[in-house]
Amino acid sequence: MTKNGNEALDMRGNGFGIIDRKVTIVVSGIFVLAACHLLTTIPYGRSFHDLFVLLDGAYRISVGQMPHVDFSSPIGPLLLFVMRAGEMLFPQGNAFVVYHALMWLLLTPAVTMLAPRFPSYRAFLAALGIFAAIMLLPMTLDDTYLSEISYFASYNRFATGILLLIGLWYVLPKSRFDGFLLAFLLFLLVFIKITAAMVGLGIVVSALVLRRAEWWTGALAAVWLFGSMVVLETATGLVSGYMSDIGTMIALNEESGVYAFFYSAFNNWLVLLLAGLLVSTALWSFVKQTDIGTVGLFPSIRQFWIREAFLIDTVLLVIAAWGAESQNTGGLGLIAAAAIFFHPVAWRSDRLITALLVAAMIFPVANMAVKRSLKILIRERVAAPVQPMEILAKGTRIPLPTYEGARFFSEILHEKLELLREIQAKRYFFSHDPQSNAPAFALARYMDTVRAIEKFKERNYKDLATSFTSLVFSDPFARTLGLMPAKGTMLTMDLDRTVPHFTKESAGDYLKTANGVFVDRCDIVGEDFGALFDPVLKTDFNKLPLTACWDFYIRKTSLE
Repeated sequence: MTKNGNEALDMRGNGFGIIDRKVTIVVSGIFVLAACHLLTTIPYGRSFHDLFVLLDGAYRISVGQMPHVDFSSPIGPLLLFVMRAGEMLFPQGNAFVVYHALMWLLLTPAVTMLAPRFPSYRAFLAALGIFAAIMLLPMTLDDTYLSEISYFASYNRFATGILLLIGLWYVLPKSRFDGFLLAFLLFLLVFIKITAAMVGLGIVVSALVLRRAEWWTGALAAVWLFGSMVVLETATGLVSGYMSDIGTMIALNEESGVYAFFYSAFNNWLVLLLAGLLVSTALWSFVKQTDIGTVGLFPSIRQFWIREAFLIDTVLLVIAAWGAESQNTGGLGLIAAAAIFFHPVAWRSDRLITALLVAAMIFPVANMAVKRSLKILIRERVAAPVQPMEILAKGTRIPLPTYEGARFFSEILHEKLELLREIQAKRYFFSHDPQSNAPAFALARYMDTVRAIEKFKERNYKDLATSFTSLVFSDPFARTLGLMPAKGTMLTMDLDRTVPHFTKESAGDYLKTANGVFVDRCDIVGEDFGALFDPVLKTDFNKLPLTACWDFYIRKTSLE
């Protein structure tokens, strides 16, 4: 028996319950596979450019490029391979739906290993419901308007889901096969989001230090995890390339870490307050019942540490969730810490505070799931008369209000670009903000991109170059036009977050493998890559205008 009272896994006498749980997991798999076939059209939503990142990465893999070896990427490579697998397995399906379904199926072995450990079938269903809300609902807690579905940073939700599973492992009875389970979950986390993997590893190490699990479990997990990394690196070189890209991201973002940590606390103040209240209540009760003067300070601390295992575990998992969430640019609060409510002694004392903590963690996500699902059915039920996104992302339905807003912003974008930039600079946001104008404004940009693609095809520019890149956040051109992406470029261009400010020399070095370049001329958020690259573009390339917002440049040597 481990120190926190978790007994070794014993499945005797629970056969029917285990069968029920396995049937439930199988049914969930059938459900998501059915969704891949039936749910082929979903509404347009917030931060659609993040979907282009995944689609572009999957396309690069399809033409033989390896993430972090042939191109740089700020996100974990696993997601790109999952997106590519979805395109191959369900070519007629909606890429975003299939992507979520495959992530669910990928994690069902871990769910299956944890399922017998719950004290009841109802407890298992509750945990599975929380996990499903995290993994399958494409929504985040950020405010939205006419953009209920969020395509924003899906890897954050997936990392949160895996952290929930690691938290459940921490509080539930243990098994002799836990080394394999932990190696599997940590491996996935490493190649989804490295900061979440560090948090997950911290939970595992804490379990070993606090004797919530045996040391040999951690040793077995380390051997399997390290071994898999070595095999992958030997076969592909991906691991070292990934670590290099992560180092670049850390160097660019190191000053924002402390701010992000406290901003996350601001967004999740109620959970942190209730966790603090739980600690204060337990400390007050202990001090009242213990004669510290007689027992001694350090023996008293040790006695408290042993007696309040649930409290220690609660603080650990809340801090872990807080740390992980602070690195998310769109997430689900501290719901990963909800694993604590399946702790063997979670409901034996301070039930009111525990119940409030449950509500503070879970209610925002449940409320979001219900309200936004209903809003989709009500606000977004009428489709636009034309569907301009079909060429860029098959199966994306534009609601009528968003389309009408995009028509308005198209006029403003083409005629008042400098005014838009001036207003945006004074923090009345048109773009990169989930509220009000952003979905329609982004759609106006995409509509112009579609016109640029049509012009590119009409003028047969494809034959003028052999390797292409786009100076924009995420490239919509290569995959849509069947072009070969230039090697050595960045999957996501986000100034001062994934790429630095470019000098003429560094800009020339960045474009050295490209002889065809798409340049965005309608940036209003301060990421005018066209202006940064213009010195090189003017000397080494010829300009071929496409639309008001897009120019295409062909390297001069390509025309000789």
